[in-house]
Amino acid sequence: MSPAVTASTEAQIRAVARASVASQSHWLTTAVATRRQLLRAWANVIEARRDDFVGAIVREVRKPVAMADDEVTRACAHIRTAAELPDALFATATVIAPGVRVVPRPLGVVAIIMPWNNPLALPVGKIAPAVMAGNGVIVKPAPE
Repeated sequence: MSPAVTASTEAQIRAVARASVASQSHWLTTAVATRRQLLRAWANVIEARRDDFVGAIVREVRKPVAMADDEVTRACAHIRTAAELPDALFATATVIAPGVRVVPRPLGVVAIIMPWNNPLALPVGKIAPAVMAGNGVIVKPAPE
């Protein structure tokens, strides 16, 4: 296993949060079509480096190669699914009852905690839809 991730100081965490808030406002104004294109490119990069990701998962988590390969496949599928979310989810108000209108908008910056045993597919499954919707994401890796 690789060395544990060191604990961050409160000042470091606050700096990450400030940077995330600043970048999220830019990301929010990025066109949905551009977000979609960037997510597709992200999936393509992971797919192109499949062997590197599989090898890292096998080394770090001790998964069998077939399970690690499946995790990479699921991660790419999560990203591509998020990239295909319809534009209407991000831009259109919906009347759900007389006088009740829902206007989708990002939460802002969201935080996720990565599990040690699914280090790629589970975090990516949370990150991709969050960023597609215009949110920023802070990721806390598992200490392992």
